[in-house]
Amino acid sequence: MEDIFRERCDARAILYAASVFDLHTAVDVLQTDAKRPGLIDQIGQNRVQEIMAAAFHAVRGIQQQPFLVKQFSKTVEKNSSIAKSVLPISTVRAAEFLIQQNDPKRLHAWLAKHTRAERAAIRCHFEQKEKQK
Repeated sequence: MEDIFRERCDARAILYAASVFDLHTAVDVLQTDAKRPGLIDQIGQNRVQEIMAAAFHAVRGIQQQPFLVKQFSKTVEKNSSIAKSVLPISTVRAAEFLIQQNDPKRLHAWLAKHTRAERAAIRCHFEQKEKQK
């Protein structure tokens, strides 16, 4: 049962990293998943939290902090020039190329390799580009 829970945690962490879920939603569902079959009673709440933390730590990196990412995203949305200064031009060009290819899976996989702040800057870049049309 613990192995299955670990796999679910890894999957949720990957979806979180890809911005499918926010952190609280992902963790709340996992907590419910651990409680329902009696895993918490079997291995203890501390062990459940360790498994969840390890999965999210693997995709978030040591230094990334969600409140800083949210603040950065708000700042980027207010000032599109930040997106250009934060992202290397090669990243912007790669994003533009992938959009032109019309391959959502490839784009999604590419975006998953970038931090939430970078994805926010990329999104902001395209929103500003759309407004200029």
